[in-house]
Amino acid sequence: MMIKSRIVLFFFLTCATSWAQLSKTHFIPPITVANNGNATPGDQFIQISTPSSSVFNVHVTEVGGLSTDYSVSNSSPLEILVGSGDNTQFIANPLNTGTVYSNKGYIIQADEPIFVS
Repeated sequence: MMIKSRIVLFFFLTCATSWAQLSKTHFIPPITVANNGNATPGDQFIQISTPSSSVFNVHVTEVGGLSTDYSVSNSSPLEILVGSGDNTQFIANPLNTGTVYSNKGYIIQADEPIFVS
């Protein structure tokens, strides 16, 4: 019982101190929605923040599409509207679940580590 407690404590402390989402590159795959019509998504946003106090560039690329550059710092986080409804760069057709898309999703790259949600 004592060994289990120590293992759980070790994993809890390891997870609490890790920065799993802090990276210079993020890949945001498309998601799907229910195809019965009662789950139409609303507005969709990409939120980007950083612990860095200096201003630096963030490059947001639609997979198979446009690229846009932004500036971000910890005092100026980004919130980017990427669309609304089920026909956007972020939403995949529910009938094609498991399909590899070359025209959906986002690649986000930055000069410094960022958080993306």
